[in-house]
Amino acid sequence: MIRIRPERLNLAIARQCFVACKGCYHFFGQSEPDLKAIEASVARFVRLGITSVTLSGGDPLTLGNLFEFLKSLRSIGVNDIKLDTMGTSLLKLSPASSTRQIQNERLRSLLEGINYLGLPLDGGSNNSVRLFRTGRPQIYDETVELLDAIDRHADRRLIVINTVVHRLNLGELLKILEEVSRHSAITHWNLFQYTPTDQVAEQVNRKFAIDERTFLHTCAGVLRAADNLSQERKWFGIDVQTIRSRLGQYLLINSDGESWLPDQHGHTVGLGPIAGHEEAVLTAWADAVFRIRSTAGLEESSLRPTITMWLPWEGDFPAVA
Repeated sequence: MIRIRPERLNLAIARQCFVACKGCYHFFGQSEPDLKAIEASVARFVRLGITSVTLSGGDPLTLGNLFEFLKSLRSIGVNDIKLDTMGTSLLKLSPASSTRQIQNERLRSLLEGINYLGLPLDGGSNNSVRLFRTGRPQIYDETVELLDAIDRHADRRLIVINTVVHRLNLGELLKILEEVSRHSAITHWNLFQYTPTDQVAEQVNRKFAIDERTFLHTCAGVLRAADNLSQERKWFGIDVQTIRSRLGQYLLINSDGESWLPDQHGHTVGLGPIAGHEEAVLTAWADAVFRIRSTAGLEESSLRPTITMWLPWEGDFPAVA
């Protein structure tokens, strides 16, 4: 019997991306995804009780037949779809004016097909974001323009902002808070402690790594600032997640249909192919989570033990030890 299950599948099946993240922990597959095969496996996971999916990569907006795939996921019983993207393909450069324009129809189609849209924001300027994400010189400006467009188009709060907190952007968090609080379509802001990974060079890990105490202390200042926002700007929640608190949250699947999760050291723990082995993969995932969390000194029964959360409808933020 499977003791525990992941809350959602993370289909990290997009092999291409619009940027290069220096600390990217994606375990890329060797081939483009077979979306029909992925769909068949997801249907089996749904029958096993997992009905929430995150689509990531790479960037899912690089996938062919993306919108048809989203419809297919709905048809097999997935009731919660989150798509993590840079969003840059939703912007089009106008040759005549050298300005960017939102591809409104593509944006509307995307928003209709998902429950949540995850966007990264790791700094308060183009320069500070480029410390971690390279390849697009105007990356911060593009993200803000996209957020403004979603504010105009969305009929609900559906944006989740993901910030990787690392050694070089600690001074940017209050600037990010200011920007996040400006957008009515944002429902949640995640602050993630940078996780070292075996998929990048060790000097990269050393450059960005931040210890848990410093991370939590810095985020406590963000929570205090959030608590002091005016009431009309308190529509989003903030989730602070350490490396330890994220252990056991993920079941990742790459474009080859290989499943895996990271351990407390950022090492890639392979769980095998999913096609026809979905229940065995869940058992392997549960065993790996138990082993990883035990090694880290965490209880199996509590999958998220060190999260600090501030939500506007729950009063004051909790103290951070």
